[in-house]
Amino acid sequence: LTRAAHHEKPGSAVVGEISGYPSNWFPAVDGVFNFSAVNLVAEALRGTISGGQAGQMLGHMVEDAGIENLLKSWTLTDNHDTPRLASTMPDLVQRQFLGAIQFTTPGCPVIYYGTELGMTGPGDPENRAPMRWDLVSNENPDLAGIRQLIKLRKTLPALRYGDFTALDSSKLIAFSRTTDKLRESVIVVANPTGSTQSEVFPSRIGRLMSWGELRDVRTNERFRSITGLLKVSVPAHQVRILVPVTEPVNGSSPYNRVE
Repeated sequence: LTRAAHHEKPGSAVVGEISGYPSNWFPAVDGVFNFSAVNLVAEALRGTISGGQAGQMLGHMVEDAGIENLLKSWTLTDNHDTPRLASTMPDLVQRQFLGAIQFTTPGCPVIYYGTELGMTGPGDPENRAPMRWDLVSNENPDLAGIRQLIKLRKTLPALRYGDFTALDSSKLIAFSRTTDKLRESVIVVANPTGSTQSEVFPSRIGRLMSWGELRDVRTNERFRSITGLLKVSVPAHQVRILVPVTEPVNGSSPYNRVE
């Protein structure tokens, strides 16, 4: 089927409605329905696994499926066959936490209609109810959060097609997305626990200069990489999206030497 689709329309992609663990289906299809990534992070939010375990599981998933296959897969939180996210995760902050993971892990984030508005639906037929157009508003916090994530994904190329590396954390979920350009590197550090957590771990990005800064694109807070180690503090149920600070100071940047 996939071979025939590519022959008929070069550049096309076949995404299979396959919602199990996203491996071993390639090249029979180009991509699958990847519910696993967000759901294992949801388990960290519930406290059934640690953030560090969730991060390592994400790393194993990328190894098992292959980065190119995951990039062509759909990353989902819910759809017509599942309860709606707002029903399984009533807390807005936790929903936005999962949204940040959906938009920063490898794959194509696919939003089930109405999820961006906080529509509820515990099961069939409520989860297939008509679109709640009355919820569309600039004051809707779910919609504002999704709009911000879309903007970040468009702005940061590594979130769209970068490699994935799990980082060695314990309570936090930490990983990097990287391209061949150091300036496009992104480090994501997420705290699934109910209290502020601080951890030290290697960035695993050799071209990050020692004493170089990274900036949280959403809060503008800054952190330093010292001899390859990052110390990052993350409030409860928040996600830091860190990028290298490479702008010249007094007309010079150390990163001019590496790219």
